[in-house]
Amino acid sequence: MLIVADPTEDLEWAQKEGEQLFRVLSEQVSASRLEIEFIGGRQVTKLKLLSLIKGKNIIHYSGHLYFSDDPLENGWQISEGKILKAREIKNSGFNTDLVFSNSCQSNSNVSRTLNSDLMNNFAGAFLMSGIKSFIGTNWEIVDNQNTIDFTIQFYTYLFGDKSIGESLFLAKEYARRIFDTNDLTWTNYSLHGIPNQQVIVDPTKGKSIQKIINPTLISKFYPSNIAASYHNFTQKQKEETESSFELIQSLIFSFEEFSKIIGGIIFSDHQYHSLGKYIPNNPDDAVEIKKWWELIYQCLMDFRKLEISPLISNIQEVLQVNKDTIQKMIQWIELYRRGQILLDSADGYLISFQYYYENLLMELEELEKTSIFLVSTNSNNHLFFRGIKPEASLVVAPVVKQDYIGEQIEKFRGKVIVFNENRMTIIPMLCNVIENPETKDLELSFPGFKSEKNSIQNI
Repeated sequence: MLIVADPTEDLEWAQKEGEQLFRVLSEQVSASRLEIEFIGGRQVTKLKLLSLIKGKNIIHYSGHLYFSDDPLENGWQISEGKILKAREIKNSGFNTDLVFSNSCQSNSNVSRTLNSDLMNNFAGAFLMSGIKSFIGTNWEIVDNQNTIDFTIQFYTYLFGDKSIGESLFLAKEYARRIFDTNDLTWTNYSLHGIPNQQVIVDPTKGKSIQKIINPTLISKFYPSNIAASYHNFTQKQKEETESSFELIQSLIFSFEEFSKIIGGIIFSDHQYHSLGKYIPNNPDDAVEIKKWWELIYQCLMDFRKLEISPLISNIQEVLQVNKDTIQKMIQWIELYRRGQILLDSADGYLISFQYYYENLLMELEELEKTSIFLVSTNSNNHLFFRGIKPEASLVVAPVVKQDYIGEQIEKFRGKVIVFNENRMTIIPMLCNVIENPETKDLELSFPGFKSEKNSIQNI
């Protein structure tokens, strides 16, 4: 759960609401059932907020609303005078169960009269963005303790295993009975979405644990093309000296390196089984990233038809499940290169692209156990393209398999091979080894992949 309070730092009661809600839920709900984060004030930049939204089931917002004639341009006013728009949430593809928006009108919208029709349109915009359920107000909230108490009661019921609809109904009944007769807090709130939806999962019934990426693991154990490019991106992100457009450029480059490695492994596997598909492997017939991925999926289709298990065990399942996501990422790359990503949308594209890419890296964790190396012509020290920088090393294999692996390696002296350590399987790799003109290190090259120069968009 994420609580966002008073991003514009001009709503005292919004800040109080966020702080009290965070304190009560932290005290009353077990940490095994609820992972809760709080952010407020000038910390709430667009980039930070989009980053924190990732993986959150519930978002509670207390602050200014921003209205537009275009529903998907509606949103929340945050720090630095920016707006987090419904369109940006939609583009991100984040899958949030519930948004509770305890909000008032922004100063830039004072010409609009806040009414139920306007608020319904606002709720509709968030539902269009992919959020399952939205709770909002029919008119501006009153800044008092009753508003805070109503909100706390709602979440108390929700975390008591009630559905969203039940929780809102019971909170309204509480307010109607307890608050002053003239207090209309209970009439102000409406649910848009799924009344019987439950968003709190009992951990005893098998709560799924969300994976968190470990950049160090990627940098040390993934194939060098991926490890070095991803490390370069994360370092730039930590330094906070580059614009979102520059970070997008770096992230695209890393995804391209990932695409080369995945394609290289699958194409090599396909050729190893003599399945007959033509794979581009020289600059004259090189293909761009969209066509490259089309060929990857065609090869996977051949594996499936012939019931062949790919070298990487779960690659078939992972890439099929993420096919739409990968296609979306490729579309975003094309938008970037055509200069069609707007300045106010750059943060959203960056966070979303990073989210999708890191999910792919985590799901393909078998890459940790997939070694690509240049077999030495005259020794048992081979050049492993693993981690940020290639290094010479011995092949690690169980004692009972050492003779077998040694025999297999002998067949490929002076060539690049792929070795799956889990399956003890070796195949030749379709790639070249070249010297990097800047670092003078050897690196893997895929001449069949046509790389576009990532020029930063004009802003």
